[in-house]
Amino acid sequence: MPMAMTIHAEMAAKHLQDIAATNQCPYVLAGDWNIKPLSETYQMMTSGQLLAEDPTFPTPKYGMEWACTMASMRSAYMEFNGKEPDFTNFSRAKEQEPFIDTLDYIFLSKEWKVSGVRNICKLEDADGPFPNADEPSDHVLIRADLELTNGSS
Repeated sequence: MPMAMTIHAEMAAKHLQDIAATNQCPYVLAGDWNIKPLSETYQMMTSGQLLAEDPTFPTPKYGMEWACTMASMRSAYMEFNGKEPDFTNFSRAKEQEPFIDTLDYIFLSKEWKVSGVRNICKLEDADGPFPNADEPSDHVLIRADLELTNGSS
């Protein structure tokens, strides 16, 4: 349900941004977002915008109009590597084809400098699908080394 995903992602980001603004502090918003790097929701998270003509833009319901009110955020992996990982999820359900894509992100406010990220193996070197004896989850571990820049709380 892409429209619901848009609403939930924007609400989570906006709520954290409001808390951070009230407390005048930087923030990190990380997790399994179930969105791909080329998706409209990822673009909204990193640009703070979603065009009204976008198919994932929520339609009015019960007389309420939706608007994207969140600020743009940076992705730690994109910031450090210039691209998202090839995959963060390598799973298989029963006899279906494996699902392999990037779904996990570390989103950052502007006060953070990314000084490193955990390397994720190349897909051809991954012994998936996961979980397996070496990888306890269907998602690989993501990590970023962060430093507060001058002038931040």
